[in-house]
Amino acid sequence: MAFHEKRWIHKARAGDSAAFGRLVTAYQDAILYLIYDFVGNYEDAKDLAQDVFIKAFQRLDQFEGRSKFSTWLYRIAVNRALDFKRQHYRETIEDFDSPDAARRYFADEQPIQSVERTLEQQEVRNQIEACLARVSEHQKTAVVLKYFHHQTTEEVAEIMNCSTTTVRTHLFRAIQYMRKNLIIEGA
Repeated sequence: MAFHEKRWIHKARAGDSAAFGRLVTAYQDAILYLIYDFVGNYEDAKDLAQDVFIKAFQRLDQFEGRSKFSTWLYRIAVNRALDFKRQHYRETIEDFDSPDAARRYFADEQPIQSVERTLEQQEVRNQIEACLARVSEHQKTAVVLKYFHHQTTEEVAEIMNCSTTTVRTHLFRAIQYMRKNLIIEGA
């Protein structure tokens, strides 16, 4: 953990809202995109990210410093995103093959120079997203954290509250499933 981050945490614990604001600024994009990867809706992700920072502020005294602050914050974010998904599961079952789902997923992406390349990338992402929708919640969480948010296996284990061996198993099974199904779908 960087010195300035430790100082911000210390000041935020003492009630300095500006110091906590610096922490929010440092992590808001990462938390927003992490949550978005789970819920698939930008507006919901923004609301949930705000909830995460409120919860983090309220529980800042519980951060013991044994892990990185980002790991602690990611754990709060993943738990909040999964809670949200569980609450809204009955209300929304998204069809990842529908044009509306693809449009929502890529609405926030910056335009790429080539239309053909954009379509190819969208197709690949749609296939990956469809595969991720069919693996277990634990497997998806491990894949999203490890490969989309570049967390180490140890950090993923801490965020998911499991062993590194369990994380590796989740990753292996998810990737194995995705390889099999992407090859079949791509054929």
